[in-house]
Amino acid sequence: MKRIAIVGSKAERRTLLANALSAMTGFEYIVNTPYSIIAYQYNLNLDKSQCQWPDSFVYCLGAFTRRVMTEQQSDESYISDGGS
Repeated sequence: MKRIAIVGSKAERRTLLANALSAMTGFEYIVNTPYSIIAYQYNLNLDKSQCQWPDSFVYCLGAFTRRVMTEQQSDESYISDGGS
């Protein structure tokens, strides 16, 4: 199993590097699910600044669940921009 996760402060640079490495290695590039999609799915406040800790917990659990599902569905090698 080979995984590459790109981390850093600038999201657009992480995405650019992840896309380039995906093209060079042939590994699948997986993207994390945006907050708005998970918030809508679990009926959370769409404004992150208005979330209370229970909403944050539900979001983290939802994001983790999607990450595990993505890992299970992908071939055993993938590249992530650090969000998955």
